[in-house]
Amino acid sequence: YVFSTAIAAGLDIRLAALTTLLGIRELFGIGTPLLGRLADAGHLTRLIWIGSIVAGLACILAPETGPVGFALFATGGLAKLGIDVAQNSWISHQFDGARRGQVVGVLESSWALAFIVVVPILGVGIQHWGWRAAFWICGPLLILAGTTAGGLLGRHEDRLLLQESAAHAVQRSEQRALEEASAAAELPTVASTNDPSSAATIGEAEAGRASPARRRAIYSFVLLQPFAQMLVFAVIGDWFVKSLALSTPKIGVITFSLGLAELVGTLAVVAVAKRLNPLIGGAVAMAACALLFGLMALDTTNAVLGVGLLLVADVALEFGFVSVLPAVADLNGASRGKSFGN
Repeated sequence: YVFSTAIAAGLDIRLAALTTLLGIRELFGIGTPLLGRLADAGHLTRLIWIGSIVAGLACILAPETGPVGFALFATGGLAKLGIDVAQNSWISHQFDGARRGQVVGVLESSWALAFIVVVPILGVGIQHWGWRAAFWICGPLLILAGTTAGGLLGRHEDRLLLQESAAHAVQRSEQRALEEASAAAELPTVASTNDPSSAATIGEAEAGRASPARRRAIYSFVLLQPFAQMLVFAVIGDWFVKSLALSTPKIGVITFSLGLAELVGTLAVVAVAKRLNPLIGGAVAMAACALLFGLMALDTTNAVLGVGLLLVADVALEFGFVSVLPAVADLNGASRGKSFGN
């Protein structure tokens, strides 16, 4: 999105048309529930290395194939989502509680490092070789990183995850049998009390399934937060160039600063993960973002004020997202890939 203006100019289309294409690509995310089921079936490492190859090739070939390029671009986007589902599912199986939040935080710091290291390199490449340079640089890197990661995880991890999923299924079956036995004996079922210390809560935890209210809160956040974020970032490149009249080198400095802001937000979650309620953290962060973006809208031509508020908002965005992401694993302990896919 930072270089969307340059890419739109290279394609000889309006920025609005490019952002529409990007939005259509995001719609391919409706296929992620299927990818989540593949992850639960024990294909985590395959999703990572196959997804990286498909996404990397799409990145390399899309700028060179005309109308077919968009189909490749969209396919690459879906493949990248497969990588995201697989990696988050793998982490949720390997780590619990606060430790999971810390590991997710470390992983999400890669976004910050991309802004700090890769985006400035892409800016130099675009300045010297044109807008296609960004795709040529990212494609091979994606293939190399994804295939290496998939190979390191190894197939034995898939078998371990299958065993854990089976164990969760057994726990849920035993809990269901207990509830039926209680009902048959005309005793209060474990689901009939709201006492947090009741057997319902214990059984639910053993089954690895979040309460309905918690599920609604998590799903609402992961649906609305990316949508709201994209509304801003879809126009950020155009705002830099047309409203703030910033040069490419200055935009490079700002993107570097955005990377630092994301790193701060991510490391803040890592630091407080043991004491953090993920949903409260996400809610507070989004409330701060709403205030900051509202202040930005009051004056869209003041570069110092606008960029300063954007950097603070980026800290809050990253803090909120990284806070809530580990909680997705608690939606259904027996089908964590499905939860991330949904």
